[in-house]
Amino acid sequence: MSEILSVKKRIVKICNAFRVGKDGKNTFSNYDYFKPDDILKTLNPLLEEHELISIFNLKTHETKEGYYTAILTLADANSEDKVDYQFDIEKAEVKGANKAQNSGATLTYAKRYSLMNAFNIADNDDDFDSDKSAKTQKKENNKPNNKPSNKPSEPVDEKLKSLVSDIMVLAKTKADKDEETKTKIKNVLASYHVSGNPSKIETVEQATKCLQDINKI
Repeated sequence: MSEILSVKKRIVKICNAFRVGKDGKNTFSNYDYFKPDDILKTLNPLLEEHELISIFNLKTHETKEGYYTAILTLADANSEDKVDYQFDIEKAEVKGANKAQNSGATLTYAKRYSLMNAFNIADNDDDFDSDKSAKTQKKENNKPNNKPSNKPSEPVDEKLKSLVSDIMVLAKTKADKDEETKTKIKNVLASYHVSGNPSKIETVEQATKCLQDINKI
């Protein structure tokens, strides 16, 4: 009789076999992303092969208003053996969307990042040391001002750029400490729906709050 591997060992085996590409395209912000259906299309056969099931839940955070707790459970299909993953995520605020659509966006985003975390799907764009991350920030800071040269730029834009720059520096400094801290920072940035790239933060309010959250780590 063959040995029945624990859920943790089977997760490791799936991680080694799991490969998926970024087929999602965000034409507005010009970046690629992992689509949940592409992840599941590759993952589901592996889960079936290793007799695992995935259960995802999103519940209102117990103490943080406007936040949810995302919980991904990977369980043995034939026993009580299981592994849980969870992280906090702020409710999405998609422009032009109603409350139900924002809830759906939060669910989709949280599920994607939960699966990426569970199966070690690395997003190189989330790496603070990556060339793309640095180039994106440089591009954002060097965007030409389309307004007449005799008019000053909007103060709010300059404040947002300054805050984003502070976030990048602080995140990079803290992430260099250890992998646990780096993971916590990635989770904070993920909760702001910026795919680990602070330059995608759109408002001063979000940037200010994000900086405060990273400072707490």
